Amino acid sequence: MVELVRSGNLGDIGTIRTFFVMNEAPNGIGSGNNTMNIPKGLDWDMWVGPAPMQPFNPNLVKDAFYHCFWNDFSGGWTPGMAPHITDLPIWALDLDYPAEISAIGGSYIIKDDSDVYDNHEVIWRYPNLTMTWMMSLTNSYGFDFLRGQESRRRLGIYFHGVNGTLYTDYDSHKVLPEGNRMDGMETPPPTIPPSPGHELEWVECIKTGKQPSCNAEYHIKVDIPIQLSVLSMKLGRSIRFDPETERIVGDEEAALLAIPEYRDPWKFPAEYM
Repeated sequence: MVELVRSGNLGDIGTIRTFFVMNEAPNGIGSGNNTMNIPKGLDWDMWVGPAPMQPFNPNLVKDAFYHCFWNDFSGGWTPGMAPHITDLPIWALDLDYPAEISAIGGSYIIKDDSDVYDNHEVIWRYPNLTMTWMMSLTNSYGFDFLRGQESRRRLGIYFHGVNGTLYTDYDSHKVLPEGNRMDGMETPPPTIPPSPGHELEWVECIKTGKQPSCNAEYHIKVDIPIQLSVLSMKLGRSIRFDPETERIVGDEEAALLAIPEYRDPWKFPAEYM
């Protein structure tokens, strides 16, 4: 996908659309499981860590899938899944930070022990394009990626260029030309080396000291826009961000809320700011 986008065949790209959907409605993870009957041998205070203290829930500790149903341990399903999906356009187009982030959403339908929103819509404004995100826990319609009527998890990415549209869900992809604008264009040859697997790459980086392909300096370009989209939804307004200073602009409340509040005795490492 990165090679197809970078080939220029699609022409200038003005809009990217991304989505992740699954249907957990109406019962979600179920209700009535919050308790202070903590299993023997589990240090619940340490498990909760710097997050606000809360009742034990067996679903929360079941496995990582369930973390996305709690804001304090994931930020919800947008931080949980969007990095896997928005990563592709950010990588392919070498996107920096967006200058404006607008989001709406909320918990509309699911009533369960979780505290996350069940629908989330986002617009990120970059200098020369916009990228959108749609997340739903209450409907699993998958647009061009439906492949059957069963209810299941689906995702997708659309690159809308002046010459054509490329869409993919990682399992497959398709290019839809705008009329004859892509006539005679050839599919670019592979240039990006295949991954050895992230486990092997990680070990190699430990041995050699080189950075992994998805390193912290790269991943903040993926993660910060996502975190700001959740904050925009919570505040009910757009957030402006300065890519040069890496700071929220003109909104003291948003800037304050962007800093996590740690529970004693944990202290937020302010030097990271």
